[in-house]
Amino acid sequence: MTEGLSGVRVLALGESHYAEPEFASATFTTEVVRECVYEGRVAYFTKVAKLLRGIGAGVYMPDDALRDTWDRIAFYNYIQQMLPAPRIRPTDAMWKEAQEIFPSAIERLQPQLIVVMGKNLREWFVPPQGVEVCFTEHPSSSSFSYEPWSTDIQSAYSQVLANNSFKPTPLRGAA
Repeated sequence: MTEGLSGVRVLALGESHYAEPEFASATFTTEVVRECVYEGRVAYFTKVAKLLRGIGAGVYMPDDALRDTWDRIAFYNYIQQMLPAPRIRPTDAMWKEAQEIFPSAIERLQPQLIVVMGKNLREWFVPPQGVEVCFTEHPSSSSFSYEPWSTDIQSAYSQVLANNSFKPTPLRGAA
């Protein structure tokens, strides 16, 4: 992960991707971010960037600031299987598998702050030790607003920096 936002390594945690299974690949998330941030502009990705930067509704985020934000964070979807369409919920088995797989993503990415986006994800998410966690409304929700979530995230940045609560897990095979 790169230098982060406000001096904090951030993982933006979404729930899942929606696509036909044949589109699944190891680079699918990277391709989606590229298409939705670098080759176009999709509301979900703009809302996430504004939320992480403390920019509220009614304030335009220029393309260069949007891209800079996505260059500085990691993005991961908790559910690793494709869901066929929005509003199709992950199965209990998918949630349980995600809980088993997620610690390896934390080990690989080494975030200091995880921003968990969505009520359903919050119910299944198991916070890792030593990492600050913030929960927000899902940015695609019809009831989404930047507050209080944006303020909570800004406070979390300060908390991480103040107490240096991040204790990295040694990488496997590292000397």
